[in-house]
Amino acid sequence: MKVSLSWLKELVPGLSLESETDIAALCEILNDRGLVVEELRRPSALEHVVVGEVKECLPIEGAKSVQLVHVDDGDGTREVVCGAFNFGPGDKVPLAKPGAKLPNGMEIAVREIKSLGVTSHGMLCAADELGLGEDHSGIVILAPESKIGSSVAQILGLDEAVVELEITPNRPDCMGMIGVAREVAAAKSASVQLPDFDISESTPAVQDLATVTIADADGCPRYVAMVVEDLTIGPSPAWLARRLRASGMRPINNIVDITNYIMLLWGQPLHAFDLDNLAGPSINVRRGLPDEKMTTLDDVERELSEQDLLICDATQPVAIAGVIGGQSSEVSPTTTRVLIESAHFDPESVMATAKRLGIRTESSARFERGVDPGNCDTAARHAAQLMAELGDGNVRAGIIDVKAKTISQPQTVGLRAERVNRLLGIDLTTSQVVGLLAPIGIGQVSKSESEIVDSNTPVALQFQIPSWRQYDLTREIDLIEEVGRCFGYNNIVRTLPASGERVGGLTPEQLTERKVRSALLASGLDEAQTTSFVSDALYDKLGWVDMPRVRLVNPIRDEECYLRTSLVPTLLDAAAYNVARNASTVCLAEIGSVVSPSPEAKANGDGLPNEKRVIGAVMCGVDAATPVHGDDQARPFDIYDIKGALEGIAKDLAITLDFATAQVPVPGIHPARTGDVVLAGIKIGWFGQLHPDQAKAFDLPISTVVAEIELDPLIRAHLSLDDSYRKISPHQATFFDVALEVDEGVEAGSLRSLLQGHAGPLCQSLELFDVFKGDPLPKGKKSLAFQFKFQAPDRTLTDEDVRPVIDNMVQVATQDFGARLRSG
Repeated sequence: MKVSLSWLKELVPGLSLESETDIAALCEILNDRGLVVEELRRPSALEHVVVGEVKECLPIEGAKSVQLVHVDDGDGTREVVCGAFNFGPGDKVPLAKPGAKLPNGMEIAVREIKSLGVTSHGMLCAADELGLGEDHSGIVILAPESKIGSSVAQILGLDEAVVELEITPNRPDCMGMIGVAREVAAAKSASVQLPDFDISESTPAVQDLATVTIADADGCPRYVAMVVEDLTIGPSPAWLARRLRASGMRPINNIVDITNYIMLLWGQPLHAFDLDNLAGPSINVRRGLPDEKMTTLDDVERELSEQDLLICDATQPVAIAGVIGGQSSEVSPTTTRVLIESAHFDPESVMATAKRLGIRTESSARFERGVDPGNCDTAARHAAQLMAELGDGNVRAGIIDVKAKTISQPQTVGLRAERVNRLLGIDLTTSQVVGLLAPIGIGQVSKSESEIVDSNTPVALQFQIPSWRQYDLTREIDLIEEVGRCFGYNNIVRTLPASGERVGGLTPEQLTERKVRSALLASGLDEAQTTSFVSDALYDKLGWVDMPRVRLVNPIRDEECYLRTSLVPTLLDAAAYNVARNASTVCLAEIGSVVSPSPEAKANGDGLPNEKRVIGAVMCGVDAATPVHGDDQARPFDIYDIKGALEGIAKDLAITLDFATAQVPVPGIHPARTGDVVLAGIKIGWFGQLHPDQAKAFDLPISTVVAEIELDPLIRAHLSLDDSYRKISPHQATFFDVALEVDEGVEAGSLRSLLQGHAGPLCQSLELFDVFKGDPLPKGKKSLAFQFKFQAPDRTLTDEDVRPVIDNMVQVATQDFGARLRSG
């Protein structure tokens, strides 16, 4: 929102903006009130750029793209060479005389064009050369009443200081000059000078000239129309054109400019229809029909949808409600009768249509935020009065005001001074709270106690919300924010919040997760963070074509339309990125959430997917931590490296992980070099080497290994441990080695779990230290050797204490696995 300071000064009498100090103080006020100043545009001097009158346009022999123009600058006539042809004798144009310096840095001097045999004594200026925009299609045509030789900066309003404000979506009232003026006046303890206008109306009545019907009350609760006849279309007066240019808008003609002026002043967008081009003439507000099209003011034929709210006459659409008008009923130089539209459109409807069509206009920007529904008639009457004054028109009697739906009346909201002070950390009396809210139109309506809708706590004050703030002031907390804003956040003393007796810290779960991260880092893995969104192509590279997926309804990128079901694909993609940039060793780990379709989720997308946290890891390249001597080659990673990283986690958490042959092969993983990760007899993950085909697809080394295990079971197992203090035994430990002969198909981890379950309380540890096959063992057999550590807190154990335990474990292993104790 561009705010002309001279216009603001008219609306807030007594506002001083004479000095740089005054302007800086105003900017500070606007920032403190939440209307952030994005830019302050200083007045442009444009010295030596004056109003010139074209006297004659002559062709130049041998040149078709330029002409010789004789221009009167008030001191005489000078010759100027110009490449534009959109003007003629009698037009007033900006003339940059020799010595002028334009905003784009161009310096004007007398220029002799020897090839054409002419000399240019200045330059006629286009809009972009004056800093008015990017238009370079032709020379700017000034108002006919512009005085020859006068300053163009003054004529075009370029001598005004302008501030550009960032208006947040919750403040649509400040999309108009009056809304900004209210804020400034409240801060300066002044009052707003609203425009004073009187309308002289004449017969026939407007109801005899046009009709309005609303077929969609939700999309258009209110539609106001007035008619002005006997108009003369022409350029706007200088004051109006200055206001528009200062606000960043291009003057078109007096009627269109008036609608834009009213929008900038009141924040209410208007539209003027050529009444003679409306069939009926009638206005019908409805939704679009199948296969309906219309050509808009920007000369683009647009395909409309059944969700678009349209303004139609008796036969066809003539405007897209709240967005842009149609070409068939636009105001033209021959227009003599106009119908003024001042309506209230549903913000969501306007936003959806503008987004679908890819159009953003000054009108849609305001309707999307929410326009004051109580201001439609005022804006229409003011526009009609200006059209009668500046267009020599006659305003027809009356006004059409169709209210298809009850528009919420200004509501009341309760406010407790005690809660204001408690939440803001200030100490205001009730009268001070009232005094802060009154200047911005929020008036006290009752002192009787009542109740807030969502609370049983009595409140002492009720405030009426003005119609221009009804969208964002609906609760007590909203009014408290307004009190803080008007009091000034900079005036609130900074204090530390009361801490009470609570002490901050991490939860046991968070502390355990930190241990897991530390264990991963200690194993040489770098922590990674990959995207949560994946594509079909990434799954296909890993061979997970049939993997169930969770599709996003509205993905950020069309190709990444799924939520990840595993960390492995994205980690492999990250590893491939590093390998492609000559990284010889890539070890990555990530702790993150993955999802999978839940059985309860319906085919139409209802229901939430299952979500769990997992640990993913990838190791590829060579083991840089192992020293290499002489002609030896660096060792590539294998599955024992990734298994060792998982064992490191188990060690740091003081839990036991078992590693078993994979029961179900993982797609994309080498079937003979993979295994399951088991905790307390339950599979919680897997590890393995990438299949050669998938390694080739990702351009990764063939020795790449990966793993993925669930995090929450690890945390639960760690937190369930008895971590109470145990006194260290001063007595010597006893070690026993036991070798068991079993079938080759018996898994060492399964046998170890069985033995540990029957080892008793005196067994401190149990480790597998040898696996042996071959002579003298029979074919199909292997030997698994375990070392047991026994220790008691009160004595040194003897063979008689330990032997029965060993015999019991051997007996159980024989029963369950057919094991045989080896004696040699």
